[in-house]
Amino acid sequence: MNNRYVLGQEITADAISTTAGTDYGTSVVLEDSTILVGAPATSNASTQAGFYRFNRINNLTNSWSKIRSQDPLVDVSTIQRISLINTDKDAVVEYLDVIDPLKGKVAGIAEQELSYKLVSDPAIYSIGVAGTNNDTTKNWLDDHVGELWWDLSVAKYVWYEQSDLSYRRNNWGKLFPGATIDVYEWVGSTLLPTEWASTADTPAGLAKGISGQPKYADNSAVSVKQVYDTITNSFSNVYYYWVKNKVVIPNAKNRRISSYEVASIIADPLSYGLKFAAIISKDAIALGNIGSTVVADKISLNVAQNLFEESTVPPRHTEWVLMQENSPASMPTRLMEKKLIDSLLGHDSLGNLVPSPSLSERTRYGIGIRPQQTLFKDRLEALRNIVEFSNSVLLSATVTGKYNFDNLNAQEEIPIRETNRYDLIVEDNSELNTVSTAGFQLAVIECNVNSDGEVSNVEIVSPGYGYGTLNPVYDNFDTLIGYKGPVFNDVSYTYETTFDNNATTFDGSTTNFLEIDLVNTYGRDLKINTLVDETGSIIDTQIVTSGKGYVSDFKFTARPQTIMVLSDDTYNGKWTQYEFDYNTYKWNRAHTQSYNTQLYWNYVDWASDNYDAYQIYNYVIGSPYELNELVLEEGQYVKINNGGDGRYIVVEKLASNVYGTFGQGFDLVYSQNGTIQISDSIWDTLNSGLGWDYNNTYDSTLFDQTPDLELRYILKALKDYIYINELKDNWNL
Repeated sequence: MNNRYVLGQEITADAISTTAGTDYGTSVVLEDSTILVGAPATSNASTQAGFYRFNRINNLTNSWSKIRSQDPLVDVSTIQRISLINTDKDAVVEYLDVIDPLKGKVAGIAEQELSYKLVSDPAIYSIGVAGTNNDTTKNWLDDHVGELWWDLSVAKYVWYEQSDLSYRRNNWGKLFPGATIDVYEWVGSTLLPTEWASTADTPAGLAKGISGQPKYADNSAVSVKQVYDTITNSFSNVYYYWVKNKVVIPNAKNRRISSYEVASIIADPLSYGLKFAAIISKDAIALGNIGSTVVADKISLNVAQNLFEESTVPPRHTEWVLMQENSPASMPTRLMEKKLIDSLLGHDSLGNLVPSPSLSERTRYGIGIRPQQTLFKDRLEALRNIVEFSNSVLLSATVTGKYNFDNLNAQEEIPIRETNRYDLIVEDNSELNTVSTAGFQLAVIECNVNSDGEVSNVEIVSPGYGYGTLNPVYDNFDTLIGYKGPVFNDVSYTYETTFDNNATTFDGSTTNFLEIDLVNTYGRDLKINTLVDETGSIIDTQIVTSGKGYVSDFKFTARPQTIMVLSDDTYNGKWTQYEFDYNTYKWNRAHTQSYNTQLYWNYVDWASDNYDAYQIYNYVIGSPYELNELVLEEGQYVKINNGGDGRYIVVEKLASNVYGTFGQGFDLVYSQNGTIQISDSIWDTLNSGLGWDYNNTYDSTLFDQTPDLELRYILKALKDYIYINELKDNWNL
């Protein structure tokens, strides 16, 4: 057995047992059905030597027979999701935790509270005993207060995955007699462990949040920090240690329930009332506490399981992760972040709807991409929650001047005036309406084509009227000779163009080309600059590139007169481009700024939690350099009109030996425009006028101007440039 001999059967003869000195078994020969055993009798000369032959009489019988064997263990890692489905409504009623503590599967509401699951104490103490980590330079202090450690050394379970289904169901997750679930919380207190132990869970102790028993109640293992008391002018000690069975929930990140409750859930989820599932065999599932959920035959159990062997399928990504809220060490993966952003936008980067309309109500939620699933039932409500959470974080921190605002300032810029794509810049719509259009005419030129298919000469057929004078042109003597006029080329304009002196026509007479790469199908790469006078009429032309592939002479009509509006009040303050329509004699919007992130956030003043808005300033100075010239008492305010970037700030005087948030002896308590707030219009499309029209006619609102790009830039700014350093844990929403 496993390359070793084990006792299978004893073979002997009566003569062997009654005769001494036979040396039976000195040699052995084995064949398929025969065993030969030598008995040389070298130890006894009076005994006859010989050998014994034994023949197998039953080929079907083995020396050992199997009584029972362990069944293969259930692989809970293949279980992706278990849920209860209302088949009438085709909706998810409940998602169930999978409980299998020996394989590390405990209830999620308990798992998310835990920081450590170890058989040994993870803490580093100032003072300790044999077996603890002791280091006065690295000892655990405030940074670990509120963290939980599950001591696995005392957690022993009955071997529940054996025997029949009844045994498994009754013993699933059951602790072995004498075993316990010990969950410790790291606390900080002015009380030593012995003092904590005597006060804990008394009415007076509970009123102060003192509950549970210290792991080292004899004060043998603690971390110590000395704190200066300004009232007594002396130092006092703060002690840090583990406490078990604490029923008070600490005011700490990632904590929602007490350590006692965490231990209770792990020890007995059934008694706690948790709805859960236990995969007790390969073809049996036990469910706990779902009696109130079952409604006749309308509720079905849905199990999502991956049954493929890893070696038989291509590499795949598993995009779920249990994260601790507000933990800088527990962040969503890159692909999970992409799914989050796509779900917030309602579409992915390729324009595919998220979720896909082809998915049913109960299958549209998840991380799938073929077809696209979503993470949110209500996308706008989720976006609102993110905006409100982010605004609460931003109000608590000074971000102006400390963080990169490139993404927050991202926008489509107005084309530079030197491109000659427009003739005039106005501030807003009211100024646009004052622009005189009297006498407007389109300019027309005729291009002469040589035998090489290039434009060799240009004649002005109609000089036009009303083109812009934004870009003056001077000669070598700095004398004004005109202004840059409309450019004739093959990019991004609507042209009315005829060929062969009207000998060739398209669609009746002329052809309009909108947003095309070529002026016509006969040639390309043409560019002609023009010079206009003060009335906006063409007085000269210049062939920049002659083009190629042209067949014969043709006429070329210039773009219409064009105006840029810097802030269009009908389009949420974005810049817009208007072109003059010669059919209606009105200005028509030709292009709207595609995105402007600055429209969706605002600067606001920042104030510290202890700022007193009613306290008067003891001094008002021009710059921080003047602070050293002032005679101040602790607690007094100084207003600085220019804190370094033109914004005023208010600082509070501290003790001279204290280093504050504004350098030695000062705290910053107020900062003009010191932080920002994200606008509700990024999600409130109904009240902001964005999104689909509700009660308005087509194109009378900004239904086509939903701020998708702006939202992407804001989320990127939060993740990469604001939620960093001390704010990093806020990206884990």
